[in-house]
Amino acid sequence: MKYHFNYILSLIIGAIILYLTLFYQPSDDNELVKIENMDKIVHGLMFFGFAWAVAFDYTRQQINKIHSDLSMCIRVFLLSIVYGGVIEVLQGKFFPERYADWKDFLSDAIGALVGLSVYLLFFKKYTIRYFSSIRKQK
Repeated sequence: MKYHFNYILSLIIGAIILYLTLFYQPSDDNELVKIENMDKIVHGLMFFGFAWAVAFDYTRQQINKIHSDLSMCIRVFLLSIVYGGVIEVLQGKFFPERYADWKDFLSDAIGALVGLSVYLLFFKKYTIRYFSSIRKQK
């Protein structure tokens, strides 16, 4: 159970995505719903956040271990696209008010790739520095 608690941010964001993609129905009078392809933008943003959170949690757990950025990128990206694919299959098979869409899946993958890139470029070194200093203090 401790292992799952270490990835709590990823689990929370994953649960929120699951709820929003399978159960949440925005109202028709919402102005954002009327914007063409807004759902693709939302999918991209959700998976941006998911990939960022998984990369953050992964880095935090691997502070004292040597792993390449490529290894982390492959793992995070594969997890993100598999999760996005599973959601699309669930939408198509088990939720009649929803439908599976390749464009949603592509938006998920692009969002994950961008989120992972932003994390690597701007946040990874600060995550390592912060959690290394915390572990040294213990």
